[in-house]
Amino acid sequence: MTDLTAAIAALSTLQEGTEQGAGQVHLEHPDSDLAVLRLDHPQRRNALSVAMMVQLAQHVQALSHWPGKVVVLTASPGDVFCSGGDLSQIADATPEQAKAMSVAMSAVLDTLLDLPLLSVAAIDGLAVGGGAELVTACDYRVGGPAGGIYFVHGRLGIAPGWGGAARLVRLVGRRTALRILTGARPLRMGEAERLGLVDHRADGPILEAALAWIAPARRLPVAALSAIKRQVVSAGQGAEVQAAIFGEVWGAPDHRAALERLQRHRR
Repeated sequence: MTDLTAAIAALSTLQEGTEQGAGQVHLEHPDSDLAVLRLDHPQRRNALSVAMMVQLAQHVQALSHWPGKVVVLTASPGDVFCSGGDLSQIADATPEQAKAMSVAMSAVLDTLLDLPLLSVAAIDGLAVGGGAELVTACDYRVGGPAGGIYFVHGRLGIAPGWGGAARLVRLVGRRTALRILTGARPLRMGEAERLGLVDHRADGPILEAALAWIAPARRLPVAALSAIKRQVVSAGQGAEVQAAIFGEVWGAPDHRAALERLQRHRR
C-alpha cells in the first residue's frame, strides 16, 4: 500500500498543468461481489490521461479494501479498448517525468494484479501499447471478436513502461514474450489464445461473456477465494506464509457449513 500511496502522489504531481476532466475511469458495483472498472475516453481511443491514471490508482486502492470477489476491466465501446497513455499529455514529458510515470504506473498495475480478488480484462477492441500492458495486470483475459493485443512499443522506439514486459514473461515465458515484443504487431484473439495470453474467446457482448466465464469462481465463498488468491500471490515466500493463510479459513463459518453439507450428503 505504501508503493500505491507513493504512486498516487507521483501521478498527482504529473497531473499538474494537464487538462482537467480529460476522460474518466469509473468504478461501478453492479452486484455485491462484483466491481467493474470502465475506461471512458472514447474521443481519445480510451487513452489514459494523467487524470485517469490518478483515478485508476485511487480505484485500485479502494478495491484493496473491498470485500468482494471479482473485478472486470472494460472500456467504452469502440474499435480500441485502450490506446495506452494519452500522447497529447505525455508526449513532451522529460525523461525524468517519464521514469516517474513508469514507476508509478507499474506499482498501480502490479497492485491491481495482486488484489485479493479475481480480475478479468474484457477486451472487445484493440489494446495498444500501454493498453496491452494494462490487460496483463488482470488475472484473466477474455476477448471478443473485435479484440486484439498490440505491444507496439518497439515500433515507437521505446520499451514497455508500465511493467508489462515482466508481467508478459510471467504469462507466456521469456522466449514467447521476446517474440511478441520484438514482433511488434497486433495479435488477434485466436493467436493470443494459442500463445497463452488470452484465456477465453467469446461471441456477443463482452462484459456478459466475461461474467459467464468467471461464474464458477463467483460461487466460491469470498473468504476462500481471497485466501486462494493471496496464496497464489505469495507463492515462493515460504510454507509459513501459505500455512498462515490456510489457518485463517480453517474452521471458519464457510468451512464448517461446507463440512456439515458433506456429512448430510454422506448419510
